[in-house]
Amino acid sequence: MAHVRSNIILLLFLLVSFHVNVIAEEDEANIIKPGSSLYARKQPSSWASPSGNFEFGFYRQGEGYAAGIWLVGRPENTIVWTAKRDDPPVSSNATLEFTTRGVLLLRTEEGVENVIANQSGVDSASLLDTGNLVLYENRSVVWESFDIPTDTILGGQNLSLDSELISSVSSSNHSTGHYHLLSKSGGLVANLNISSAAAYEYWVFPNGFSSPVLNLNESGVLALYSSQNFDQENVLANGSTTGNETMIIYRATLDHDGVFRLYSHQLESNTMSNKWQNLDDECEVPGRCGLNSYCSTSRGNDTECYCYPGFIFIDENAKFLGCSQNFTVDGCETKRDVLIHHNSTTLDNMSWAGNLYSVKRNLEKEDCKKACEDDCSCGGALYSPNHCSMYSLPLKYGRKHVNITTTAFIKLIP
Repeated sequence: MAHVRSNIILLLFLLVSFHVNVIAEEDEANIIKPGSSLYARKQPSSWASPSGNFEFGFYRQGEGYAAGIWLVGRPENTIVWTAKRDDPPVSSNATLEFTTRGVLLLRTEEGVENVIANQSGVDSASLLDTGNLVLYENRSVVWESFDIPTDTILGGQNLSLDSELISSVSSSNHSTGHYHLLSKSGGLVANLNISSAAAYEYWVFPNGFSSPVLNLNESGVLALYSSQNFDQENVLANGSTTGNETMIIYRATLDHDGVFRLYSHQLESNTMSNKWQNLDDECEVPGRCGLNSYCSTSRGNDTECYCYPGFIFIDENAKFLGCSQNFTVDGCETKRDVLIHHNSTTLDNMSWAGNLYSVKRNLEKEDCKKACEDDCSCGGALYSPNHCSMYSLPLKYGRKHVNITTTAFIKLIP
């Protein structure tokens, strides 16, 4: 009997040892060792997470390649993080190197080293199933991509106080765009930030937290918390779906159009769903349409850009570039002594921003219209009762909506 018991104990020991060895081999297979490299044009071109749902490596951008992390999909991958996003695309002869010194870098064909991460003592790296790329020292995380998001946070990722997401230029160009989502004392703020103008806020999610933390958990709940301890909660969206949660991946992205959206990716069916977005009317995003054009929303909530009367699109296939006309202030000024009658057209329910240079009060609507027609500097005027605001060209952030009570006058070329 004792002999049988010993055999059973030995068998159990062997089974446990085998299981531990298998786990160790699986973990070892997903550990990136110093001295490893990836190649843009040949294999290996990426390192995968244990599940294979995420990969880090080279992806095509324009005529070249960029380095980043993507959620594997069919037929298209979803880019969730980009390294050195504002560097120009690299050639097919570039390499990603995890050097023997533990430095993660992108080496161009010309031999230029662009460092992605450089922490002392690093002895290994791994891409986790959360989509987080981490560097280790003695099995302790010393650097992670989750700390430096680009335009996206994934399940289990935070956006801490004074951190931000910045949109991409487009769905195919993941360089830095113009829209920012900032975690600030008091709440979340989305703004348009371009070098030629002050930041233009267009959405705020307020709360009373002095050090808010935005978190997306792995169940699809997007919420602001009062601290890293997740004490008080203020939920923005709950994208949770019934079913197998392990087969669903959530992400929250500040898209290139300036809208902050929560998505779910069903891995079994390979489908993506928009679970929530911060703005129902996408025309509320400034810059949705280019200069001298305006945004309008149809009954089906589809947005469209239109040129103001007398203007034409610079490029019909790229309406975000805006519109132009042949009228110039200089042309008007040189003909000041010649009797020229400028007409204008009227658009109701309009608003815009731009170069406001004069506000005339106590004018009737027709007087406001004539004041713009007679002023060489005026490209358009906005009228509300007894209030006439005159703008020079270009007009920007134009929007037409039934809830807007302002009337617009657009000067036409004679």
